[in-house]
Amino acid sequence: MASAHQKKYLKKLAIAIDKYWEGDEKSAIITIKQAEKDLEDNIGKQSAENFQNSLESWLKKWRETLVGLIPQVNRHNSVAIDCFQELRPPDDSFQTSESDIIYPDELLPEDELSIVFTLYKEDKIVEAVELLNSLREKYQSTFEENPIVNEIECDYADIRQVYRNAREKIGWNNASSGEISVFYKSIPGTESYSLMTEGVIETPLFHFLSIIYETDLHHTWLPFCTKSFTIANLSRTRKIIFQEFNLPFLAVRHACLYGYGANMLQTDGAVVIISKSCDREETFKGIKLPENLKSKRAIVHIMGTIIRPISLNKIHVTIITNFDPVVKSLSYKILNYFSKKLAKGIFKKMTKLAQNFEGSVYEERMNNPENKEFYDYIHQSHLEYLNTIGCK
Repeated sequence: MASAHQKKYLKKLAIAIDKYWEGDEKSAIITIKQAEKDLEDNIGKQSAENFQNSLESWLKKWRETLVGLIPQVNRHNSVAIDCFQELRPPDDSFQTSESDIIYPDELLPEDELSIVFTLYKEDKIVEAVELLNSLREKYQSTFEENPIVNEIECDYADIRQVYRNAREKIGWNNASSGEISVFYKSIPGTESYSLMTEGVIETPLFHFLSIIYETDLHHTWLPFCTKSFTIANLSRTRKIIFQEFNLPFLAVRHACLYGYGANMLQTDGAVVIISKSCDREETFKGIKLPENLKSKRAIVHIMGTIIRPISLNKIHVTIITNFDPVVKSLSYKILNYFSKKLAKGIFKKMTKLAQNFEGSVYEERMNNPENKEFYDYIHQSHLEYLNTIGCK
């Protein structure tokens, strides 16, 4: 069990992480520098190092990132400098306010929840849920009054549903076999079939992922999609997007989708991407959605993609979709028949785009400074996972 000094250190580390996420790098540096100093002063250098080395891997990486931000050497005279001397406000207000802070022996629930939220922001939703469940047991609280907790649970429920469908294959009927397999089944609440397409593709993970991530390019390859754009970027991997479809024999349809990704490489060996309709109301997550549209609303009950790396340049992909154009003039029996054919064609198109990545607009997007952080993160996570399973 952590000592009082170690708990104080963890609390300051959580605060530093929050400050860093908020873009307040100076405060993050000040907080982590003070945390490192206090821990070493109170329990000794060796004990402090032993404790820091015992941290969970994700928390240890955060500590290393924050400590790496601390200025160590003055560039002009190569003399070690004091981080506080460089960053402290002129009136020494930091020292005054810091001395008034009382750190309890136990971390407060909100402090520990902030670590859950950090994991969620890093797209590590499984780790976030596992920690959340342990906190619920510890504090005998559901934390249901917290909107971010509810958001995490909703996202996680969709991910597990897609994951379970792909793994168990209960109730699925085989429509096509071979290099690309297509399955279908009926689900309650809609006349449109749920479709599952899967196969192995000779391409790196992030090449295929870019086809999905670059949402404003969906209309260039998605059949009958004539318009696609991003309404809002909620975070690095969360978006609200708009798509418009000109379907044969039907009036134009549109869909507003909430899409997000989860890095489950270390827990489940996969990256999962989910999207589904989010336009039952005029706004979603505080974002105003397009209105006064001439097209009719279609419903995307679910679109889930599971990408499992096999090696550096090979992946297994499963795509599960349920798209309901909401029609009365055309038989769903006919629509479902053609949907099964279409699912295989879409998979082939995505495969071709991913395998012809070099020199494409997707490679250009990947090298765009605005997207570099995301793609570098995915690439690094991919390499770490392959190293974990002993694959190059």
